[in-house]
Amino acid sequence: MSPPDGGPLLRAIVDQHGTGRN
Repeated sequence: MSPPDGGPLLRAIVDQHGTGRN
């Protein structure tokens, strides 16, 4: 689950989970 262009929203959600998955 890693989009090419990424996404600030997705990153924020992942940050909330506490996982540094790229």
